[in-house]
Amino acid sequence: MIGHIGETGQVVAVEFREGNESANKRNLEFIQRCQSALPDGVSVSHVRIDAAGYQAAVINHAMDNDMGFAIRAKMDGTVKETISGIKDCDWQPLVYRDGSESDTEQVCRTLHVMTKTPQAFTLVVQRKRINDDDNSQLDIFINSDDETVARGRYIYCAIATNLDELSESALVHWYNQRGESSENRLKELRSDFAAAR
Repeated sequence: MIGHIGETGQVVAVEFREGNESANKRNLEFIQRCQSALPDGVSVSHVRIDAAGYQAAVINHAMDNDMGFAIRAKMDGTVKETISGIKDCDWQPLVYRDGSESDTEQVCRTLHVMTKTPQAFTLVVQRKRINDDDNSQLDIFINSDDETVARGRYIYCAIATNLDELSESALVHWYNQRGESSENRLKELRSDFAAAR
């Protein structure tokens, strides 16, 4: 596990684990380790985490410490149920950074709660149209992985967040910056600095 500062790409903390250890273990402890590694007077105001961090303990910690968060939601039964309750009229096109609207991707905001989170939080749900040439539709959710599901003519994913000041599209773009500020740094450490060994 590696914690980065999004604005600078600097590594704050690293935890090398056994290859078979679950990515879901000790995420809260790792976030706290990142916080304690920062210089005096510097604090974490926002966190972006992949689906391994979709845990009540992480969400509660962020809320209790006034940290904004964007965490890829796992497509468990309650998230699927929440998505099922979204009406067609509530979806809106994803707005790209240049202001144009997507023809195939839509976003929607809804409230969600986990069993162990005392406060509700927002789910920004994304859906992307598939199977344009195929008239068949799936009436049930089919999990393609922990982070996406397919149903009907769409693939769905969601981001858990408390950043309600951001529009749905702005939140998606901010979350996706993980690719530059974190995922690419991981590739550099694995490839250029032999961290994989």
